[in-house]
Amino acid sequence: MIDLEGAEALRQFTPDFEHLLFDLQDYGPSDVRGGARLRIILLAMKYVFSPDLIERLLEIIGVLNTFPRGDRDAIESIETVLIYWSRARGLKKEEVTRALEQRLTPEERNTMSTIIDEWKKEARIEGLRQGEYQGAIAVVLRLLQARFGALDPDVEQMVRSLPVERMQQLGDVVLNLANPDDLVEWMNETSGSN
Repeated sequence: MIDLEGAEALRQFTPDFEHLLFDLQDYGPSDVRGGARLRIILLAMKYVFSPDLIERLLEIIGVLNTFPRGDRDAIESIETVLIYWSRARGLKKEEVTRALEQRLTPEERNTMSTIIDEWKKEARIEGLRQGEYQGAIAVVLRLLQARFGALDPDVEQMVRSLPVERMQQLGDVVLNLANPDDLVEWMNETSGSN
């Protein structure tokens, strides 16, 4: 519980500000005003639960025409929208890419190709990271099995669920473990120290 008797002394530490909340659902796209970047972000929040997300994306891309050609802020704003929608709605990169290629003019596609290329690069990097991690799991499990024989399924699952950093640490200490109990003890001791 909080002792409210001394609350007056804490007032000096309380921020003094106001905030305004707007429900954008009642506003049409032309009613959302401000700089291009602000409009893109506000429209993204307005449409995040729209059933026709791709159509709304095309509408937001129309705001790009207000940016100077090649403006990095424009690209970053659309990237922000795509990342937000992909996480909030499960929007798939392939779905967006296909829709954009079908509906945009070649000139508009050139603008979007930078974003699509960034997505492809990001996907390759993530794939490489995931591949490296899966490889590390396989090597560590093979070392453990060679050292101790077949592992208990629960212990194997514990090893498979280790985060990357801890998997690397386990790879460093695996040859110092004397038996499976040492492995379980190491995992329990280091579970809080990621």
